[in-house]
Amino acid sequence: MGKKLFCIIVFLVIGVLISVYCIQSILKAETKTDSIISNSCYIEDFREFEGIIKDNFPLYSYVASEKSMDDIWDKYETKVSSEIKTDDSFEKVLKDVCEEFYGYSHLSVLDKQQYQVYLNHLNDEKAEYGDATKAALMTEEAIIRYSKADGNGIYTNLKKDNLEVTFYDEYKTLLVRINSFLSDEDCIEEDRGKIVSIYKKYPQAENIIFDITGNCGGSSLYWMEVIVRPFGDCVEYTENIAFKDNEYNKRNLPFYRQAKQVEEDDFGFNMVYKEKIILDYSDEESLGFFNPNISKWVFIDDKCYSATDQFARFCKETSWAHLVGTRTSGNGIGGTPSLFALKNTGYIIRLSTVGGYNPDGSLNLIMGTEPDYYKLPKERIMETFLRNVR
Repeated sequence: MGKKLFCIIVFLVIGVLISVYCIQSILKAETKTDSIISNSCYIEDFREFEGIIKDNFPLYSYVASEKSMDDIWDKYETKVSSEIKTDDSFEKVLKDVCEEFYGYSHLSVLDKQQYQVYLNHLNDEKAEYGDATKAALMTEEAIIRYSKADGNGIYTNLKKDNLEVTFYDEYKTLLVRINSFLSDEDCIEEDRGKIVSIYKKYPQAENIIFDITGNCGGSSLYWMEVIVRPFGDCVEYTENIAFKDNEYNKRNLPFYRQAKQVEEDDFGFNMVYKEKIILDYSDEESLGFFNPNISKWVFIDDKCYSATDQFARFCKETSWAHLVGTRTSGNGIGGTPSLFALKNTGYIIRLSTVGGYNPDGSLNLIMGTEPDYYKLPKERIMETFLRNVR
């Protein structure tokens, strides 16, 4: 009896041990499978990202002429396949790839604050979002992604001290430094009120300088409403927008049907749309500006990009103000960048699929906007102004 009981106990212990082993093996297999599924999603999204860039990045051939893009894509796909196990590490890879394109065409991974800015203007006609951009914002994956993302982004703390004012009594010159072209409409309204108050405070000013050096852009509406509107001008200018005739642009660009097909240039652009823009503030009630004949100047540098380049180019084309400093970094033609949502992770890729030509025929994406008066290498920008204002 005792021997029989002993055998039963041994049998049960062995059975338990086998069961535990099997359960552990199953759990390990499930964990491994989850890892494989997760990693395969990253790989799939990375390949989708690669396709988006190759098909829609306007200067792809230009960048590829300077570096081996095949080697770069292989390097990062290998990294995704062998190392990436978390969303954060995958996002880092996406950002690293974006940096390979030198900051051209707004190529970036959208952060939470940028997502919110786009979302706030989703139904705003002035934003001119295409159908594909709207769809990208509203995918289930993107909504989940940006509802849990870190809230810090490029717009954080820009509202504080956005305007800095200096009056040079000796030169009868008012300098207004603008750190960012804010996109929030309340901020725009507030800064316009401040600008008008500043104008009233210095009626003796003969020159006014808008210093936008180091200002990387923001909203086009800002410079129109805050800088130009208080003068009560009516100004007209033209944007020559260039893009490639492909399916994405056909679905997403609101002006696609108005564009004309042209001979393909060295960058692959074969469509051009000439947009006539009229800023007419002449019929509005006076906003308090005291001297419509004041001499206007704008300080620029290579940090001026997107909306600040657009403002500089507006000044250049219309002679609204004299440009002083160094060449901008461009990207100021073509309106709001497009958005692409990756289908598994929900990360949104921000990319302007268009380019544009300066009045002299050069490509704004590469050449930016040239100043009227160049700053000498060892010269302070204020010295450049004083050298040319007299």
